[in-house]
Order: sequence, then structure tokens, then C-alpha cells
Amino acid sequence: MMTESGGGDVPGDIENPPVVQPTDAADANTSNNDPYHRNQPHKKWKVIALSFFLVAVVVIAIALGVTLGDKDNDDNVKTSANQNTAVDEVTTTDGSLPNGASNDASTGSTSDGTTAGDGTEPSNASGGNEDTTDQVTDSGTSIESDGPAVIQEEPSSEFLQPNGPLLAKVRMINPSVTNGYPTCSALEEDIRNALKHYANSIISSEMNYDSSWNCGHDNFDPSWGYGYEHLNGTDTPDYEYPELEYDSEAKVEAAPEAAASFDSSGSGSDGGNLAGARPIEDSYDTNNQVSDVDEADIVKSNGKWVFAGYGDVLFAWNATNGTNGISITKMPFNDTIDENCTSPYYGGAVPEPIAMVVEETVVGDDADATVSATSTSSGGNGASGKKNPKRRLKYQDRKNKNRQTMSIMPPCFDCPMPCYKPPKPRILSLLLEGDRLVAIVSEENYQPMPFDGAKTVPPIVSNWQKLVIRVYDISNVPSDGSPLTMLGEKAIKGEFNDARSFDETGILVTTSYLDTWQFATGLYRYNKEYCGLNATEYSKKASEVAQNMTDEFASRLFDELELDGDCSSIFQISAMQSGSDKDNTDGNLLSNFVQISRFDMAADYSNQDIPIKRGGAFAPGYIRSIYSSQNSTFTFNSGYSYNPEFGQWESSTFILGFDISDDPKPLAIAEIPGEPINQYAADLFDGHLRVATTKWHWWNDVSTTTNRIFILKVPGDTEGSKMNVTGFTKHLGKINESIFAVRYIGDKGYVVTFEQKDPFLVVDLSNYTDPQVVGELEIPGFSSYLHPIEIDGVQLMLGIGQHVNESDPWAGWDGVKISLFDITNSSNPIERTNFIDKNAYSNAQNDFKSFRYLSASQKLILPKSEYTYGGEGNFDGYVVYNITLDSITSSFEIQHASDDEIRFGCWYNAYMPPRNLVFNSKVMTILSHTVKSTDLYDGVEEWKLNLDDALGLNETDCQPYFMIGYID
Repeated sequence: MMTESGGGDVPGDIENPPVVQPTDAADANTSNNDPYHRNQPHKKWKVIALSFFLVAVVVIAIALGVTLGDKDNDDNVKTSANQNTAVDEVTTTDGSLPNGASNDASTGSTSDGTTAGDGTEPSNASGGNEDTTDQVTDSGTSIESDGPAVIQEEPSSEFLQPNGPLLAKVRMINPSVTNGYPTCSALEEDIRNALKHYANSIISSEMNYDSSWNCGHDNFDPSWGYGYEHLNGTDTPDYEYPELEYDSEAKVEAAPEAAASFDSSGSGSDGGNLAGARPIEDSYDTNNQVSDVDEADIVKSNGKWVFAGYGDVLFAWNATNGTNGISITKMPFNDTIDENCTSPYYGGAVPEPIAMVVEETVVGDDADATVSATSTSSGGNGASGKKNPKRRLKYQDRKNKNRQTMSIMPPCFDCPMPCYKPPKPRILSLLLEGDRLVAIVSEENYQPMPFDGAKTVPPIVSNWQKLVIRVYDISNVPSDGSPLTMLGEKAIKGEFNDARSFDETGILVTTSYLDTWQFATGLYRYNKEYCGLNATEYSKKASEVAQNMTDEFASRLFDELELDGDCSSIFQISAMQSGSDKDNTDGNLLSNFVQISRFDMAADYSNQDIPIKRGGAFAPGYIRSIYSSQNSTFTFNSGYSYNPEFGQWESSTFILGFDISDDPKPLAIAEIPGEPINQYAADLFDGHLRVATTKWHWWNDVSTTTNRIFILKVPGDTEGSKMNVTGFTKHLGKINESIFAVRYIGDKGYVVTFEQKDPFLVVDLSNYTDPQVVGELEIPGFSSYLHPIEIDGVQLMLGIGQHVNESDPWAGWDGVKISLFDITNSSNPIERTNFIDKNAYSNAQNDFKSFRYLSASQKLILPKSEYTYGGEGNFDGYVVYNITLDSITSSFEIQHASDDEIRFGCWYNAYMPPRNLVFNSKVMTILSHTVKSTDLYDGVEEWKLNLDDALGLNETDCQPYFMIGYID
């Protein structure tokens, strides 16, 4: 785990200062009988003052002796007294400090950046299995001076020391954690130990608080806070925790190293626009990060058909003309009311409704309108050949008023909760491989609590939402509105994080949240059974409670994971720390369960059941992003590490690597300071994982951020499982700036940091132990997405972000900014040109799959939104730009909805995020509820498809234009 170290010496033991013996009484009497002292009383006070001064010197000297005794005798590290130094713990391959920190102001650092406790170069541990911990230092006084590196003490074993009264065997991160479990009973045993470790953490913390204030309060609500008062030290027993003996574990070889077989340059990096020519453009692939790995998205196309997930509906339409027929596949949905629901309530007496008369506005035409897609191209027509009848509701246009009796239930305080009707399923994403399409569907699995007085135990593994993957045959897509043929389906626990596909293989990443509060809540001292107990009595009682709960809770948790009897692909449970066996976690090692599922998209499924192979790990924090190649998948779990030095929680990223070349299995593990901004912050190159993070430390009054790129070695077959840091950069950018965008191309990294201005940085990553910033450019505003392109042989980077008004800092971000950076000369990047669209916003700034650049025609297609409070001038659509070496200009706009439609329209309960594809130089834009086709060069609309019309939307079930729950 990361720790932070402040500047200066560590204070001594202030709770047990040395006792200073008083002056002998006989000496005092002799002094009083001395005539010299009797006749010069003013001298007495000087002697007393001098005595107190000498006593203070003795106390300080003893305290310093205690402090210095805890350090290495030959430690020459010099630290300024006013320096507030933040230290980020990073482990290198051999326990040495990476050269990226060679500027550390420490006399204990050698010329090559390695540091030892005595200021000499440490020896290289053989085999790479020794967990020696170094730390990256963030200076509190200067970003350029990183401060001293600190080597932690070597652990006495691979397990944590007990942190409380219960025996708990919890391993630290070490090479054996990727071995998996030989039996599932071994996993259950580790779960039990992790629960005891959690209980120890709670009990040890609660022993310092008084619960007497809660005596007699039967209705205490723990959510109101504890309100504890600190005890004096006499109530806290001095525990001597039992010594544990551990059996040595056999070591097996780790998974093979992941191959770095990808091109970071992305699509659209070749070709150029011939003067006066109109090249034919076809571009419909997903904007993927890795060239040979396809990312899941809400829209997919094989060039003939376009597939889109629209709420609970899977649409398919012809790629060249969407009015030539569609396929509509609705996700299965059980919307029946519970059989015990006799009205709006579960069972029991139902109060009679009160009839009241209300006025209801009926708007639009009364007749049902069967609406079909229409064509606006010359000679084209929809199924009807006519334009749609006016169906949009205008709430301000009230034509007719009817009176209707409406039933209103009176208040019923003794009635049970009303029946719960779950929402419709929602298609989250799609995967496409050959003739198979995979829909990843979220279905709510909420089960209301019964009202019969029975005690129902809630699940530990969160199950309010479940995922279902459905595989469809798209070899013969119907065009008459009928659904696709489903070949197989599989329900998977957990929440969707992301998915990838390659070579007919699907990879799904999910997270299940574990409700360990059920275990923890009975241990806190606010419970009335601990009323009146002192710390020793409380500890004994709480230990018994925890011991009695552990086996049953562990068994339930294991059963709910549904591992199908195979635990060999599960990371062994471990604390995310190394270097010291003193516990530095928050105690809870079981907060989340990350799962990697691998399935064959092209198989013949027996009984429509899709076989799944799984790998998993208990992990702290939530998944912020993933990175995947064809051989390995890495999840980046954002969490926090507690720094006891400053009493602060600090952001950390826990990296879990899985080998997916066959059935998923553990590959490697690591922890680094800070957190990545998105998936583009990570990249795998030549067996090394590069990760850019921003670490926030608000307590630092010089800079609240530290930005770095870390380079980690992915271990090979015989190198264990820990990804050790080989090098890292100095702080990137200026003080208080954070990372807004990252892109890697080969051995170069391109980083945008921002607070008020936009430093565009070029980082040379060719030296894995000493990455260096080699070029920098500072311009107003920032880019949040970087995309590499090439025009006339010139290497360029397109940046999409926001412009910032330098003359008026309070104006904030005032419009979309497109920048064209020339990166031919790494040491001297320049902004060749830019384009600013005032008061506009582009979804491509955060949703990179809505970005598309066409290299042959040098066209850029971006979504654009512009909204006003007055209701006039609203725009929701796209802009097509012309890109040259010296200019960026707007070619034309594509509007998807008018002001009235946005403000007063009647829409289906779904929303399409912006996506665009190009077929035969026709730009297909998808947004909100409509699909349009427009000529790439002259901006003329070809055809339009309204998804709601195709569904035959019932006007009585109207939703607003923007469905917030569907906007990414």
C-alpha cells in the first residue's frame, strides 16, 4: 500500500515521555541555608529557569534518540523542516528506485536512482520474488524536486501480522496469489480469514470509543453517526496478539507474458485528400483503442446491416437505405403483477378509492396513426410513400378538454408497500463477430421484501441487477419487422463494466458488489449489547460475535458466487500491500468481486445455453476502466489507501491482470498511486504496461495533484505475478493540474494536463527505467480526446476538447475546441491550427466512440449540442469538418430535432447516444430517436428513419426527448 511521509524527523513517543527525577530535597535545604542564596533571591529564579531549560533539553534529547533509533543508523536523508512531502509507494523489480525519480533530493540516492537504507545501491534480489518496496515522492515544496525515497522494512513473512484479537491468516500480495485455489474449500478458508481480519479492524478501532452514552437507547439509528467520546488510555488493554505459524506453499509458474501485438496509431492514419477529388469513403468500424480487438458498443455494422440497441429493442436496418426494411427484436420482459397483489397493495385490506374529477388535455389527432419510415431523397419513398402524419404532442396547444374520473387512494399508514413493477430491460452494448451478434442486456432483479413478518436475509452478492448475454444469428436478417433468431443466452451476476471480442471470442468484464455490512454491523459499539462494557470486555464480547458469524457468512458468500466448483481461476485473497507485514488496509478485503467471462460466439449452443469460462478476484474499489489485448485483460480498480503518517485516505489504482489466451486465469497484480482518467490512460507495449494517473492530495498546500506515467513489467512464465514498476516520470504539467487526455503511439506518450491552460506534453517512453518529457506546448483550453492522423506525410494529433476564455477566467469553458497538433518533431510540438465553436458541446469529448475521422477525404464528423435557456436556437445533431494542414473549417451541419421537438415532443422510453457511420460516402448519423443519411460532400439529406414511428409509439406513453438514464 502507498504511504506518505512528511518532511523532517518523526516525533518521539509523546504519550510516554521520559520521567525527569526531582532534585534531592537535602540539596535543596542546603541551598536554602547558604547565606549567598539567602541574600540574593533574584538568583534563585534564574537557577529555577535554567533547571527547567535543562529538563526540557533532556526530554527533547531522549525523544530525538527514540526517533533516530527507529531509523537506519547511516540514513543521510536531509529534509527541510517546513517540507510537507507526499510519498507514493511503488515497487520496482529489484527493490531499487526507478530512474524516473533520479532527481530526488536525497543523499541516499545513487547516480542511477537506486536507493538503499544506508545510501548505497541495494543488491538485486534473485528471481524477482523479493517484495522490497520503494516510494515515489511528491514534494510539497517543489514539483521539480521529488524528495527522498524511503525503503520500508522487510516483512518477516508473506502474511500480515494479526491486527486484533482473532486469529486471521491474511497474505500480502506476493507471486503466489496468481496460483488460484487447488480446491474451493481453500477459497472458503481464505474468505473466513478475510472476515476475521475485517472484524479485527473494526474491533481494534471501536475499542478507543465509549458506548456508555447509548445505554438505554433502544431505537438507535447507526446512520446518524457514532458521537463517541475518547477514553483515557487506562481502558485500552495492551494486547499481545498470538503468534501464527504458517505452512509453506508450493510455487507454480505464472501465466505467460501478454503479447504487445497492437498498433497504437489507430484508424485513419494513412492516405490524403487529392485536390478536387471526391474519394469513396466507407467507415463503419467502432473507434477501437487496440487495432485487433473490437470493443463493445451500442451500434455495430457489418457493412450490410446496422444493428442498434434502443432501450429494450434491438433494431437492424439496411446500411445503404434504412427505409428499405427493418428488423425489430424486443427483449423478453415479464411485466405481470405479483399474484399476491390484489390492487396497488400486497394483500390485506385495501382502502376504497376516492373519486374526483380532473381535467385532462387530449392533444393531437385522436385517430391511431400507423407511421412508417419516410424517404426525402429524390425518387425515394418509405413504405407508405408519404410523409408521416403529424403526431408530435404540443402541450401548449390544447385543443380539447375532457373530464375524467380519477381514483386517488387516501393515505394508509398501516398498509404495506405497493406492488413493485420493474422497468423494462435495457440493451447496454453489442458485440459483432462474423454472422453472430451478441446483445448484452441489463435486467433489474429487484425483489421486494415480504410483509408477512418473516425475517428475510438479504443476499450478500448484489443481485438487484443481472446481465443476460444473448447471441443472435445475423446471416439472414429479416426486413419485414420480424425479430432476429436467438441462438443462445446466459445470465451472469454482476454489473456490466465493458466487453471485447476477437476471433469469434467474447470477453465480458463485470463487478459484483458484496454487502459485507451485514457482517460488520453487529460488531460496532453502538449496539446495545455492548452497553456499559469497557474496552477489554467489549473486545471479548465482539470477538465472540464475530467468531459465531464467520462460518455461516463465509459459506453464504461462497455459495452466492456460483463458481461451479472450479476455484483454480480465482486470485488468492490478499491485502494490496507489500514491504511491511503491518496491516495498512481498511480491513475489508471483500468489498467487490471482479469477474472475467470468456465465451465462444460461434459455437453451436446445446439447449440455447452458452458455456462460460470465468476468472475472478476479490478487489477493493470500483472498476474505472479496462485494457485488453488478445492475450490479456487488465482491470483498473480505483480505491483508496490509508496513509497513517498523515491520517489521510489517498487515491490508488489496483491493477488485476488476467490471461485470456485460453480459459481466463490470474496473470499479474499491482498497485500504483492515483487513478487513470479513462481507458486510454493505459497501454501495453513490448511486455510493459504504461499507465498515466492523477493523484489528488488536498492536504498539500503547494499542489493538490501529482500526475505521472508509470511503466510496469508484465511478468513472464517464471517471474512471479507482481507487476513491478521499472520507471516513472516526474510530475507532468504544472502545479494543481490534472490529466485530461492520454494517447500512446509506439514508444511515445502524449499527455494533456489542465487547470487554466493546456500543456500538451510529449513523453519519451523508450527507456523503461527513465521516461522523460521531451516536448511541451502550452495553449488556452484543453483536449480530452487525442486521435492520431497523418496528412501529406505529416504526423498529427487531433485534439477534441473545450476552449477556455483567458481574459475572463470566470467565464469557464465556452465552446468546443478542435486542435491540430504537429508531432513530427517530438521536442517541439506545435498547434498548426484550431477551430472554436462558441457555446457548443460535443459528446465526443467524453464518449470517444462518437468520433470519426475519414483519412481519404480528410473529413471529421462530430456530434454537437447547443442549448439555450430561452428555448430558441437549440441544436442537437452533427457537424462535418474539413481538415487540412493549415485549417479546420465547418462543412455543414446535420440537425436531428427542432426546438419544438426537443421541448414538446412525445418520445419512446429510450435514447440513442450519438454514433455515426459512413457507407459509400453517405454519412449515417444516429442520435436520440432518429437516424439520418446525408451526402458526405454536399450535405444533402438522403433519407430519415424515426425509430419511434417504426415501433408504433402509443401517444399516451410519452417521454421527454432526453432520457437521462440512457445518456452516457
